[in-house]
Amino acid sequence: QSALEFRRVDIRVASIFLKMSNDYIHDDPIALETWIERVGQNSAANEHIIEILRQIQYLTPRTWPIFLAGLQHGSKPAQLALLESLCRLATLSNRLPAEHRPVIAKIVRSFPADLFADINVLLEPENKIGMVAVAIAEQGLTEAREVTRTADEMLRGKATTLAQVLATEDEVELFKQLDRIGDTFYRRLDGSEPESDYGAAVILDNPTAFPVLLQCLTVTLEQGRPESMWFQKTKALLTVTAKALRLLPSAFARHAEPGRLEPLLTRVVRTSEHANSRRAAITLLSHLRRITKRTVEAFLFALRDDMHVQETALQATERLTLSPEMRASVLQALDDDSAIVAAGAARMLSVIGRQERTPAPVRQEFLAALAAAIQDRKARRAVYRFTGHGNKEEDAIRVGRFGRLDQEFYQAVLHITGVGITV
Repeated sequence: QSALEFRRVDIRVASIFLKMSNDYIHDDPIALETWIERVGQNSAANEHIIEILRQIQYLTPRTWPIFLAGLQHGSKPAQLALLESLCRLATLSNRLPAEHRPVIAKIVRSFPADLFADINVLLEPENKIGMVAVAIAEQGLTEAREVTRTADEMLRGKATTLAQVLATEDEVELFKQLDRIGDTFYRRLDGSEPESDYGAAVILDNPTAFPVLLQCLTVTLEQGRPESMWFQKTKALLTVTAKALRLLPSAFARHAEPGRLEPLLTRVVRTSEHANSRRAAITLLSHLRRITKRTVEAFLFALRDDMHVQETALQATERLTLSPEMRASVLQALDDDSAIVAAGAARMLSVIGRQERTPAPVRQEFLAALAAAIQDRKARRAVYRFTGHGNKEEDAIRVGRFGRLDQEFYQAVLHITGVGITV
């Protein structure tokens, strides 16, 4: 239960708890049968049980019969969770044995027609978000809530229902559909986002759609509704806006409202389940005309996140203009308990300190703080980061040692003073 509580305030801690307490590889038929039977019986544990059933990523031959029985005879919440796992298994290589496919097809086709008619499924949400923004711009709508309401209606019109997917007659096509749905649950290990790139390209071809996209994003984040895995509108809005922003920065500066967006985006950084959403929020924060201390805290928070979120935060630092209060937060982070956060803070100081617009007194402040940090015994700690993408055996995800913390501090000093810069 702690993991689910932390999900609302700190997704990193929630992820650790979930990975410690969840079963992803199911080899115990009795345990799986118990989870399925207990759905809906105990309200205190129900959310955690459903979390387990929707995250199944491998079944042994002994547990497949239990999974199939639960899919056919379980309660609706249990069936829905198992269907999400089925989409995951359809996407993951060699996780859905061919001999089970006819049985699964027969089971899902036997569901009552209205059982999952209330579950909307949005395939390729990034592409559809782009097309909807363009269509609304062509209609000339400008009022934010009307724009968002219209966008929701159009997206629902472009969606299908889970009931329609499961009623697909052709077995091959059925599993292709499940695979496509499952693909939206995951992200690429190399950090690429081709779907968001495509959605952003639609916006770039029609720049008048960008303000519409931004309005939809702002209102949707303000509404704060939980994101359905079957209909990932919020993630699509975040990632497509962040991608389009890179070529439309002046349009973002003109139309974004920092006072509204900053607290919403910092909440995304801390609580979104999707790493790509958190990366997008960091990018968007770095382009706001005005920021407060909460943005700096979000950047420092991101330094303990997934390696792609970390890298995005470090690269986006150069766009930040920090007030004295914000600089104090970064300087304080040099003494953080986490070596990677302290190293990240040093890199942030390095980037800001070597910018031409940074006043000399500020540079001196940075250098003094780094010099003091170097003297601290805690600076002798090693810095560890994840390496590799995990998509090939020779590029496996590993924990790599990246020198010592004091070396990061020295490097920052050299960059700020210009000694470490080569032309």
